[in-house]
Parts: sequence; C-alpha cells; structure tokens
Amino acid sequence: MHRFSYRYLLVALLVASSFTARAQQPAQLLAQALQQYPGEKAVYLDYRQDLTVEIVGDSVQVLARHHYDMLHLEAQTSMYADDRVYSSLFNRLQKVEARTMVPNGRDYRTVKVTDFKSKFETQPGIFYDDTRVTTFSFPMVTPGARTVTDYTVRHPDSRFLQPFFFSSYVPVRHAELTITAPAGVKVEGKLFNTDQVKVQFSKQQKGNTVVYRWAADNLPTPRATTTARKAATTART
Repeated sequence: MHRFSYRYLLVALLVASSFTARAQQPAQLLAQALQQYPGEKAVYLDYRQDLTVEIVGDSVQVLARHHYDMLHLEAQTSMYADDRVYSSLFNRLQKVEARTMVPNGRDYRTVKVTDFKSKFETQPGIFYDDTRVTTFSFPMVTPGARTVTDYTVRHPDSRFLQPFFFSSYVPVRHAELTITAPAGVKVEGKLFNTDQVKVQFSKQQKGNTVVYRWAADNLPTPRATTTARKAATTART
C-alpha cells in the first residue's frame, strides 16, 4: 500500500457569522461584505485547493488545483492588483489563468488577464535555486470587483507539498481543502492551532477513489485575531 501524508496548517480563529447565498448580485454582495468586515479592504470569498493523488510508476504524485476569488471592498485595494505564482522543479506550474469580474448591473463582466511574466527569482545574498515566479496584474480593480486566480501545479514528489493555510492577509469567507486519492493510498491530515476553530471534515468513497474534505468559514486575518486577543487580555487585567 502506498502511503501519502499531507499536513496543513490553520493559523486563524473562526468567527460566528456567515454569508447567505453564494449567488448574489454585485451590489448586494458588496453591501453585505462591507457590513460583515468593517475596516477591511478586501475579502476572499473562496479560498480553495483541490488535490488529486496519482500513482505514477512506483511514486505518488499530486496535481494541485488552486482557486482564489477575492472581493474588493474599498478603493485602496489596487494594492492587491498585482499577484504572483511560484513554481520549481518540485512544484511544476501547469497552467495559470486570472480574470477580473467587474460589476455590470445585476451581473459581472469578465476581463481576462493576458500578460503573464515568468522569471527565475534571485535575491542578493540568497543561495540560488530553481524557483520561478510568474507575475501578473489584474485590470479594472475597483470596489465591488472580484479578482479570480486559477492555477494548476504538479508535484512529482508528494513529500514536497506545502501546508495549506486557511487564513490569509485578508478575511476569508470560505476556505476548503479537498484531497481525492485512490482507495489504496493512505491519506493523513494533521491540524495545527485549531483549538478554537470549527473545521468541518468529511470522507466519502466513490468507487475506487476516496474524497477527503476540510472546510472552515469566516476566518479573520491574523491581525484581527491578535487585536482581539490583546483586547481580551486587557479586559482581564
């Protein structure tokens, strides 16, 4: 039996409130997000990774599909217009797509990113490796717009998988990790820093494959969590 071990890290606390229907008109979605996340410049509506485990010869490989959907709340979010994806010999970028969904009445108008630049990342004083960075910029980033990134990475050696972080530098409405693996592959998940967090886990077998799922909703930023902890500490002293 092949053995595949995947560890992921959760670093933020879960808050109680949640969004309602996912399919909302742009103005309604923006108004609800501004009310739920006061003072924040943006929020990830969907922060997701889908991993497919494959047996290639005598090795375990993983195809990772990443999907990030960010809603911009204020004019200053142009600072989030630039994005990047990293790759290397052990994390091979297969495909990257990005688009801005611009509010257009009751729906969105899609503007695709067409200019992607890829280069080796080098820094003075840092030992050279084969890390490459693919950079791009989202067009027409305004309040109410959504910037969506989809990219696929192949990991020839599953031991070099990176941890999955549920939280980010902006609040996350829904974070989810799924792993789809052959029934003969043993998958183990390890949670860190989740004592006060409700992470939903499910496991479902479909024919000869098993789907593992971890999900959490409405995660604040580490900054907000730290502020809340300081306030609680002050209140107790």
